Amino acid sequence: MRPSAYLTAGALLFGTALGAADFLLTDNERPGWGSNTFPAGEPRLKTGATLSVVTDGAFASSPEFAKTAARPDGTFRALLDGRRGPEGDCQGFGSWQPKTRFESFVIDLKKPYDLTRAAVWAQFNKTQKSGDVEILVSSDGKTFVPAASGAFADGLSSEADKLGIPLELPFSEPVTAQYVQFRVKVRDGSPQQVISEVAVWGNEAGSAQAAEAIAVPVAPDVKISEKRLSGNPAGNTFPAGEAALATGATLSWVTDGPYATKSEEMLKTGSRPDGTCRVLLDGRRGTDGNCQAFGNWGGQYYATFTLDLKDTYLITRAAIWSQQTKTQGFETFELLLSADGAKFVSVGSINCPEGLLNQAEKLGEPVELKLEKPAAARYVRFRVKKHPARMQMILSEVAVWGDRLPQGADRTAYLPENQRPEVAVTGSGIGSSALTLDWSGFGSASQVKSYRVYRSQKPFSKITEEGVERIGEYPAATVRTVVYPLTTGETGSYGVTAVYDDGEYPVVKPFTWTAPGPIDVKTFGDMLAINHFWGGGGARHAKRTREWETVALDLLAETPFKTIRWWESYPEILKMLYERGIAATTFSGKRNYANGGRMGVHLYGAGNEPHLHGIRGADYAKRVADINRELKADVPHALLYAPTVCLDGRSLDFLEKFYAAGAKEHFDVLDIHNYLGNTADFVYPPGYPSGSPEGLFERIAKVREIMAKYGDAGKPMITTEFGYTDCNVANPVGEMTPERKAAFLVRGLIIQHVLGFRRVFVYSFWDEGEDPNYTEHSFGMLDYKGQKKPAYYASQVLGRELGKCVYDFPMKGSDEVNYGYVYRNPETDRFVTVVWNGASEMAGTFRTRPGTVTVVSMTGEKKEIRTAPDGSFRTVFGPAPVYLESAAPAELVKTVAVEEKTASDRVGLKPDSPVVVTGPDRKSEIGATLTNPTAETLEVHLSLETPEGKALASKTVKLAPGQSERAVLAVPAPAGLILDRYELAINYEGKYESRSDKTTLFVRRLAEKPGVTTGKMYGYQNDVYVLSDDTLEVTVDPQRGGRILEIFDRRTGANQITVPYDRLGGLHNIAFYYCIWDEVRAPNGSGIGRNTPYKVRLLPDGIEMSAENPGNLAAVKTLTLKGNGVLDLKVRLDSRSSRELACSWYMHPEYTVGGEAVSHSDLLTLPIGGKELEIPYWTGLGDRTTPEFSDGYWLLTSPSKHYRIRQDFSLDEFRKPRLWFGIGCCNFEMESSRDLKLAPGQSWTGDLKWTFSTLKQVVSKVI
Repeated sequence: MRPSAYLTAGALLFGTALGAADFLLTDNERPGWGSNTFPAGEPRLKTGATLSVVTDGAFASSPEFAKTAARPDGTFRALLDGRRGPEGDCQGFGSWQPKTRFESFVIDLKKPYDLTRAAVWAQFNKTQKSGDVEILVSSDGKTFVPAASGAFADGLSSEADKLGIPLELPFSEPVTAQYVQFRVKVRDGSPQQVISEVAVWGNEAGSAQAAEAIAVPVAPDVKISEKRLSGNPAGNTFPAGEAALATGATLSWVTDGPYATKSEEMLKTGSRPDGTCRVLLDGRRGTDGNCQAFGNWGGQYYATFTLDLKDTYLITRAAIWSQQTKTQGFETFELLLSADGAKFVSVGSINCPEGLLNQAEKLGEPVELKLEKPAAARYVRFRVKKHPARMQMILSEVAVWGDRLPQGADRTAYLPENQRPEVAVTGSGIGSSALTLDWSGFGSASQVKSYRVYRSQKPFSKITEEGVERIGEYPAATVRTVVYPLTTGETGSYGVTAVYDDGEYPVVKPFTWTAPGPIDVKTFGDMLAINHFWGGGGARHAKRTREWETVALDLLAETPFKTIRWWESYPEILKMLYERGIAATTFSGKRNYANGGRMGVHLYGAGNEPHLHGIRGADYAKRVADINRELKADVPHALLYAPTVCLDGRSLDFLEKFYAAGAKEHFDVLDIHNYLGNTADFVYPPGYPSGSPEGLFERIAKVREIMAKYGDAGKPMITTEFGYTDCNVANPVGEMTPERKAAFLVRGLIIQHVLGFRRVFVYSFWDEGEDPNYTEHSFGMLDYKGQKKPAYYASQVLGRELGKCVYDFPMKGSDEVNYGYVYRNPETDRFVTVVWNGASEMAGTFRTRPGTVTVVSMTGEKKEIRTAPDGSFRTVFGPAPVYLESAAPAELVKTVAVEEKTASDRVGLKPDSPVVVTGPDRKSEIGATLTNPTAETLEVHLSLETPEGKALASKTVKLAPGQSERAVLAVPAPAGLILDRYELAINYEGKYESRSDKTTLFVRRLAEKPGVTTGKMYGYQNDVYVLSDDTLEVTVDPQRGGRILEIFDRRTGANQITVPYDRLGGLHNIAFYYCIWDEVRAPNGSGIGRNTPYKVRLLPDGIEMSAENPGNLAAVKTLTLKGNGVLDLKVRLDSRSSRELACSWYMHPEYTVGGEAVSHSDLLTLPIGGKELEIPYWTGLGDRTTPEFSDGYWLLTSPSKHYRIRQDFSLDEFRKPRLWFGIGCCNFEMESSRDLKLAPGQSWTGDLKWTFSTLKQVVSKVI
C-alpha cells in the first residue's frame, strides 16, 4: 500500500477532512467547558501537546498576543481549549498595529507523528482580520521547514456570532515531525488580529504504511444439512417435523462484564423452571408467562446468555423470539461464537425491524440472524439489548441451527475469528466531486476498535492485493465518511475493514463507483440544481448567523436540488454541503481553482451576465480564452461554462458576437440565464401570461440557431439562473403570486429537461431580504425568515414524482396550449405523465391501460381514479401541473374548458351505519345514501368490495341534480367470520373529471342460536368466545386478558360498548382505551396484566377464565348470561404468595348506551345521599368527581334510543365507581374495596351484574 492523495471526511457529523489515518493531535479541550469547534466524536490521539509563543526574530509575536495566548494562568491553553469564541479569555489578541505583523507560535506534540493537516481559527470584523498563514514543521524544535501555506479569503465576517472562522491547510503528503510552527500574518490594512483556536491532525508515525492484517485461511465450501441444535422440543414455535440434533445444549446467564445481565427479574425468570434455565429452550414462545424470561420494568439493560452445545458444530443461523408491544421490546441482538468458551467472536448483529409488533397476543415475534459464513463453535452467546423507548424486554424463546463438521474438515479455517463477516459498504455520489461511503449496516461492531477505508482502481477482495491504498481510519463509532476529490470518469473500488484486538480482518466487500462528469444526466433529478450562497448573495439585507445558514442547508438537503452554484468554494462550507449530499459549482479565479481543485469541483463559470457590464462579445471571447487556459492548467479535468448571458434580444446579439470572435474552442458548456420577460422579445402560447416558461421553446430555438451557425450545435447546455421573483413591484414578468411562481418553476424545469439542458440552477433558494419593493429580495423558495413558500413544496413533489424518471416522449394529444410529457421510472417500469394548461383550467379525457390511475397535484395531494374498461378517465388540470401515475403512458383524448367549479362537486356517500348487524330475524342488506350536489345528472356505480378490491355486489344509481337516494346492496354470504370488512365504493363521471370514493364498513353476523361458541373476526388473529341467549350476545377474548369486546343487544342490533373494528389487530397495544378490560394491580410485578392470557373452561351459560402470576396471585373470572338482558361477572382473586400482598382488581369499561353515546342527552342516575341524582353525559375527556354512593348501583339511560344499562354491585366488595367521560363513551370504572390485602391462601370475591333493557317509547298526546 501507499500513502493516499484522497481526503476523507470524518463521520458526517464532523464536517472535517481527514488524511489517511487522521486523528486530532493537539488535545483541544477545556475542563468544564464544551467545545464549539470540535464535535464530541472527533477522532483523537492524546499527545500531551503544549504551545509556546515565538518572541524573537523576524516572525516574533506581539507582546499582547504573548500575554493573552498564555491564558489561563500561564498554561498557554487559550488556543488549545476547543473554543473559538465568543469568550475573550479563550483567544489570543494581537497588539494594536504590531511591528512585525506576525503572531507565531509552536506546538510540541512530545514525539514525532505523521502529520496530515493543520488549521487556525481567527476573528473577522472591521478592525480585526488575519491574512496569510504558513505552517512549518520540525523534528528537533530548531530547524523548521515549510509544510503548507494559505490565506484567509476576502469578505469573511464573524461579527454576528463572535466565533472564529477556520482556515484549513492540508499537507500534500504526510510529514513526520514533532514540532509544528504557525506564522499568522495580520491582514494588510487591519490594525489587529485575534486568533481563536489552532489544531493539528495526523497519526502515529509509520501508521500510514501497511496494515497489520490477520492471516485468514480459506474455508472450503461445504454442503450443510441444516438442523436445530439448541434442544428445543416441538411446541408452538417449531413444527414437529423440523430436523434437529440432540446436542444436550444447556443455557447459562452471563453476569459479569460490560454486557452482563444485570436485570434481576431477567435472571430470576430466565432460570426457570427450578434453576434449569430451560425457559428459553422449551419450544414455547408464549402465551403463558412461565415459558418466558421477563426483564425489569424500566431502565436500560442487556440479556446476555450462552448456549453450550457440548460439541463443536458449524453454526448457520440463530433466532430470538421477543414480545413486541408498545411498551415491550428489544433494540439489537448480537451473536458471538466461541470454540473454547473463553474467546468469543462477534459474527453479526441485527436491529429489531422497524414497527415490529406481536401478530398474536402474547406470542413472541421471531427475529433471525443468518451468518454470512458458517462458523465452527461449541459456545453460542446471545447479547440482546432492551429497546430504550420501551419499558421492558421479554424474551420468549431462542434457537440455533447448523450441522456437524464434515468428516476430516480443518476446524481452524472455520473458527469464528476466521469466518468474521466482511464490512459491507454502500456509496452514493455527490455530483462529480465526492462519494459518501456508509457501513452503518455492519452487524459485528461491538468488538471493533476502529475501521479502515481502502481504495483501488480495480475490484479487490483483500487489502493486501496490489494497488490497494488506505485512505482513512476511524473510531468504532464512525460509520460513514465522504471521499474527495474524485476524478471524472475514473472508477474506484472502495472497501472497509474492521480492526479488532487481534488485528485487522483483511477481507472486504468492495463498492465500486465511477465518478460521473459534472453535467452528466441520467434521470430528471440529475438536472436539478439551485443557486445558494453561504453568507448571502449580493442583495442580502443583513448577515445571518451561522445557525441560520446551517438551518438553510438542512432545509436545502430536503429538496431534490443536489448541486448548488456559488461564487466561492471555501472548503469548510463545501464539506458542510458534502455532508448533506450536495455538490457545488463555482466561479473562475485562482482561489477557487485551488480550493475547488482540492475539493473535487469540476464545473467553473467564466463570469456572470457580461452583457450588463459594458464589455463587448468579441472582447469577452478573449477573456474566456484566457480563463480557460488558466483553469485547465490548475484543474485539468474541469469544465468551463460561458458566456452566461440572458435570452432577450440584446443578450442574443452578444452571444452572436461572442461566437463570431472564435469563442467556440475556449469553453466546454454553453450557459444561458433563462429568464423570461414581458417585452416584445418573448413569445408565449395563446392565453398564457407573460413570463410563462413555455416562452423558452422559441428563445432556446434562437440560441441553438446561433450555436449551429458557428458549428457548435452539439455543445451541452446548462442554465445557471432560472427563476422568478414574487415581488409585485417592477416585476420583470408582470403580475406574480407565490402559487404562480411555483407553477412556473415546475413547468420550466420540465421544459428545460425536455429541451436537453444538462443542469438547471433555479435562482434561488433563500430570499435575500424582506423589502416588498425590491425584486432581488424575493427570488427564494424560502422567505427571509426561513419559512417555506409554495415553490418549496412543489419542488419536493416534483422530485418525488420525476426525480428517478427518464423522459420518453411528448404526451399524445398535447398541443400548443395543452402541454404533456411522458416520463418512465426505470426502477418500477411505471409511467408518470405530467400535464398542464397555462391559460385556463381544463377538464381532460385521458386514456391509458385499464386499471387504477393516481392523480397527484403540484403540491402533493393524491387521489385514485378507476378507469373505464377502455382505460379512459377524466381529470382537471390547469396552470399548476398534474402528475398522472399509471402502468402505461397516458394520452389526451379531448378537453373541455372548466367554466366554473362548485364548492361541492363530489357525490356524497353515507352508509346507513358503519357496522351492519345481521342474524336471525334481521334484514340482511347494506344501505347507503348517495347525494348529488352538482347541477348535472350523474350515473353513480355503487359496489361492495373486499379489502383486496374484488367486487361482490354492485348497482348503478342515476341521480338528478341535487337528488339524494338510498341504495341497497345484499349482504354477502358469510365466509367463516363473525366480523367481515368490506369497502363500499362509488365511481362516476363528474362534469369535468372521473371520480372515485370509498368508505369502510363492517358486517357483524350474530349467532344463529343460543349457547357458547368460538369465532373469528376480521383483522383479529385470536379466536374469540361468543356467549348468546335470547337478548344478548357477548364476545370475549381470553388471549388478551379476557377482555369483553362486544355486548350486542340482539333485540336492537346495537353494541353497548366501544370497539374499534379497524384497530382490532393492535388492540392490545392501545393503552387505556376501548371495550371492557381489567387487570389485577399489585406491587413489584406480582399483578396480572390487562393482556395476560386466560385459560378457558366452558359452562352451559357462559365461560370461566383463569390466569396466574406464579408465586403471587391468581384470578378467576366467570361470565354468564342469565336471560332477559342480564350479564353476570364474578371475580375471585387468590393469593399464592408466601407473604401478605396488597392488591386490587380494576375494570375499565367504555359504554355506548343504546349503541351511541349522545352528548347532553344521555342521563346518568347515581344513588347519592339516599336519593337518585341525575346528571347529563357530555362528550369530552375528563374525570367527573361524585360524592360517595349510598347504594350499590348506577343507571345509564339513552332517552333518544329508549335504552338503559344498569349495573348492580356490593359496596362492601367495590369502592365508589370512578366516573369518566370519554370521547363518544361514558365510563364507570370499577375497583375492588380500598386497602385490600390478601394473606397467604386468602381470597377476595366480587360480583357485578349488568341489566340491559329497552324502554317503552312515550308518545305525547296533543289535546
